[in-house]
Amino acid sequence: MPLKLGSVGVAAVHGKLHLIGGRDSHTVEPIPGTPISQGFGTVRTHLVYDPARHRWSEAAPLPADPRDHAGIAVLGHSIHVLGGRATTETTNLARHDVYDTRTGRWSTAAPLPTPRSAGAAVVLDGRIVYAGGECKGDAATTPTGVYDDVTAYDSAADRWETVTSMPQGRQAFGAARVGNRAYFTAGALTCGGGGSADNLALSLH
Repeated sequence: MPLKLGSVGVAAVHGKLHLIGGRDSHTVEPIPGTPISQGFGTVRTHLVYDPARHRWSEAAPLPADPRDHAGIAVLGHSIHVLGGRATTETTNLARHDVYDTRTGRWSTAAPLPTPRSAGAAVVLDGRIVYAGGECKGDAATTPTGVYDDVTAYDSAADRWETVTSMPQGRQAFGAARVGNRAYFTAGALTCGGGGSADNLALSLH
């Protein structure tokens, strides 16, 4: 890669990889009372990798806020970037930006119903499903945990709809579709960190 990034969104469209947002950690600060340090420096970067030519290039950067820990999904020619955070989970975003790979331009779409980051996005039955995330409540002062919400985006109507919630809230987990089901695997059950061995399945029918 042309630069070092973490917490980046990745999408594959028409044989190319799009790496969007993330953080470059140009500033690293220790977290008091822990052996952990945290990197800061969220970016608007949009890199494109062409595996056929083994080449990197730059595309139009994210509009407005830089962000990391965003959800990312592909519908047709378009890449949808959902939520994320400007710096930490205290600056969660509800933004929904859409990049058209044919025109190279960004547009905005219906925002997430609730600002959040570190959720999981997957395409199921032609809709984008976004699940979980952190942190609930006023994350700046009294974070209360993680979201169990699951919402589905209909691009034709530009609208989000609530679907069945997960049995338990989570963040930082994986999502993928197999057949007519979406699978949500692992994740932290608390705001900030942790893990689980859960493997959840969702059907929209």
